[in-house]
Amino acid sequence: MLREEKISRASATCRPGNRCESKNSLKELLAWARNELKTLGAHEARINSEWLLTELTGFDRVAFYLAAGQVLSGPKVKKFRTLVAQRKRGVPFSYLTGKASFWNEVLEVGSGCLIPRPETEILVEQFIKNTDFDSENSFCFLDLGAGSGAIGIALLRQYPKGYATFSDVSVSALRFVRRNLKRYDLSGRAEVVRANLFNAFENRKWDAIVSNPPYLSKGDWKKAGPEILKEPREALDGGEDGFCFYRRIIAEAARHLNVRGWLALEVGIRQAHKVMGWLAQNGFESVNCFKDLRGIDRVIIARAGSYG
Repeated sequence: MLREEKISRASATCRPGNRCESKNSLKELLAWARNELKTLGAHEARINSEWLLTELTGFDRVAFYLAAGQVLSGPKVKKFRTLVAQRKRGVPFSYLTGKASFWNEVLEVGSGCLIPRPETEILVEQFIKNTDFDSENSFCFLDLGAGSGAIGIALLRQYPKGYATFSDVSVSALRFVRRNLKRYDLSGRAEVVRANLFNAFENRKWDAIVSNPPYLSKGDWKKAGPEILKEPREALDGGEDGFCFYRRIIAEAARHLNVRGWLALEVGIRQAHKVMGWLAQNGFESVNCFKDLRGIDRVIIARAGSYG
């Protein structure tokens, strides 16, 4: 039986080797959902259908297929059909389940909050490998434009003596930051501040600043798919050429970093060269670029000059 679910056994015709006649069996619902979502492509339709049903029932994937003949209760069938209809309209999967995996965490996300991407994990990975902090260090950092808090939370869990400031212009995003900090019992090592980049931090400095700024250009936005358009535009739209926020961050970051402080940025496709040039022009040193798993220049890490 499904955990904490009212599920009736299908009739004998639903047993292995027989055809299940119920339209509400897990098997039949899965087949229906795959057909509804076929515009996503066969692989995506199958994966999304399975994930939505396993989320709804509490089964893992193996247990789900072993229970394929079981019948889902009416209210759950209705909820599943609603979720599939929303997914068909382009609502991101993570918004439907209310969570997203990132690094070693599972974070709460929802409408008004940017969904963390796998490529952003490269920023966390390279920060850990290429900065001079370790688990014994007491240091402070700013997660600028924090979204769900994915980057900062991953780093706080990596560095038990670290302290983070999470900032975002979005009230909705900051609500999720607070929830995720509480989820991992990190609220005591963090502050959450509503800010438009550095406007709330006139005299503040940190040992590091990390950021995944909006970097879609006007042209990129026009070509964006329906899922992207469901996410908050302010978290994705980088202005006419996609570089609006990089110009502002690089121009101001040095005065918000302690001596030899670190700046780590995620960048979009074909943006790394310009961003690295601007960092060098603004006095940053040891400017290095790191690729993602597709071989795309994805993360830049640089160090503020000795003037602090």
